[in-house]
Amino acid sequence: MSHFPPLSGLVLGLATLAFSQFDPTCSGAATAAPAVAWAQAAATTDAQLTEIADRISAFSKANSPAPSDDRAAMMESFAQLRTKVDEMKTQEMANISPTSLSLGQLIMFRENFPMAKAAEIRELLTKFAAAGGTESIDAMICLRDTSPRVSQAAAVAEFGGQILSSPALSDWIDLRGTVTFVQAFQRTPAVLLNQHLEAVLAVAGHFKPTIAGSSGIGNYMKMVLGLGPSVDAAPREELRLKLLGITTEALEVARAAQDAAAIERLERSMAMIDSAVMKGTLLNNTAPALEITWARGPSGPMELTSLSQLHGKIVVLDFWATWCGPCLASIPKLKELVTRYSPEDVVLLGVTSLQGRHHPRGKPVIDCKDDAAKEQQLMEGFMGEVGIVWPVVFTKQPVFNPAYDVTGIPHLAIIDSKGVLRFNDLSPSMPMSERAALIDGLLREQGKTPPPLPQSAPILKPTDRAPTTAPTR
Repeated sequence: MSHFPPLSGLVLGLATLAFSQFDPTCSGAATAAPAVAWAQAAATTDAQLTEIADRISAFSKANSPAPSDDRAAMMESFAQLRTKVDEMKTQEMANISPTSLSLGQLIMFRENFPMAKAAEIRELLTKFAAAGGTESIDAMICLRDTSPRVSQAAAVAEFGGQILSSPALSDWIDLRGTVTFVQAFQRTPAVLLNQHLEAVLAVAGHFKPTIAGSSGIGNYMKMVLGLGPSVDAAPREELRLKLLGITTEALEVARAAQDAAAIERLERSMAMIDSAVMKGTLLNNTAPALEITWARGPSGPMELTSLSQLHGKIVVLDFWATWCGPCLASIPKLKELVTRYSPEDVVLLGVTSLQGRHHPRGKPVIDCKDDAAKEQQLMEGFMGEVGIVWPVVFTKQPVFNPAYDVTGIPHLAIIDSKGVLRFNDLSPSMPMSERAALIDGLLREQGKTPPPLPQSAPILKPTDRAPTTAPTR
């Protein structure tokens, strides 16, 4: 499940921002990798290209349309803006040829060029990819990530396989950092990673008990977990404990250096690596605790501080945020769920956390940084505005809660009446009949008769759904 930004964030993809470091993943985000001295001399300096990127970015932001609930109008405005930005790129880059740039510049600033130069840039990247060495890996990653959507799967298989089998991969990881490898491959299909299992597992040897050397360690462990039965339980647990030890040592280094950002990151990594998800024991065990700091139902404030207070009821957790478009789009389906069941049997909880901002519909974002009371008060009005007729809670844990393996929202989890997590990471697009069938199976376990299914659907038992975590063996 993907992490969806608010609709207005689409504007950010229309122009290249200035980057302080080279990002071979083509994601448009700076990485922790060190700057590299490229072999090919460049006729245009990074400073010149950065100035151009800044001007394009400023133009894009200044002309971006205001947020609107009219999605069709927004899309039309974005299309017009793309045309204007492309015209500006044509003017700005008129005297700069892609062939005059180094590979690093070509990847970092490729979006400075107008669409008319796309084919030429891809041809240059293909030549770099065929040259061998660490630079070829950078080029292949960029080719993979910028392939047309219709051929994306084929590009992932082609370039992903070449990279994972490249003799330069180990040197590339040393050069770029473990976090860059994780960013480049964390969404790669498990079937491809399993074809190159030795190379994937060898990455573990590159992590170090330092602030930089431990970057990406939590998501790497999740990648290994996603390999499934290809990695037996015993060696996987040995690897988990090894990575946990590295993270612990790196956290001590960060605390000694009083590096607040690194401390926060490493604490998140520790929570992830030491979670039931990584141990393979999340499902069919007691649901991870939630520290509820604020709770409100349709009728007003609630005295709800923990999940234990709901023992005896089936609890459906919906992890969400006000900025999440797909979360808001799922409200009608959740409303069906609430309407179908008695609150004495089934409770739906909307779970979020302080975001430091509030996104009212069709209005500018409201800054709530360091003002929890303000953000929570705004939530009260928002619930009525969007038609949320179930309790919403703020938790001390982040909405992207590692204990529930929340890596994207909306994220649904179902806890049975005994407090055991039975289902996790249910798709927001799952038909109501399928969700109801899962809950009905849990009601039957209690000896209760569920209401009729809303549509024709098979009666599923909880065990009929495959677990979302990898099997233990």
